[in-house]
Amino acid sequence: MGEFINSEQAQFNKSYVSCGVVEMHHLPRKSASRTLFSLANHLYHKANPRPAAFVLFSDVVKEESASRGELLAAEIEKVKVCGNLFQTNSDVNPKTGNTIKVWLIHLDHDAFRKWYQEELANRIEE
Repeated sequence: MGEFINSEQAQFNKSYVSCGVVEMHHLPRKSASRTLFSLANHLYHKANPRPAAFVLFSDVVKEESASRGELLAAEIEKVKVCGNLFQTNSDVNPKTGNTIKVWLIHLDHDAFRKWYQEELANRIEE
């Protein structure tokens, strides 16, 4: 687990809850737009012909600054191509004592795939 602490790229796992859910974790400190692009790349890469219907991610949240999860959620709301974004209220994780928030994206594959194809064609290193 420690190998992902300073990760340069978000990690993705199939969910133990359902095959229709992808869990995105270890969000990087890179820009939220790059993280969103890496999500699209994971979902729509030709090696993955049947993407999941939902994406789940969480992060530790603090009052004094926006978390990586909050920044990603703001980017999703800004570009309006992913689908519906749902978020929980903040709550304390009893395992760690950290205050966390969870987000769930109900993907609009037509809009998100179109955005991804345009971004892929025009992507410039940030």
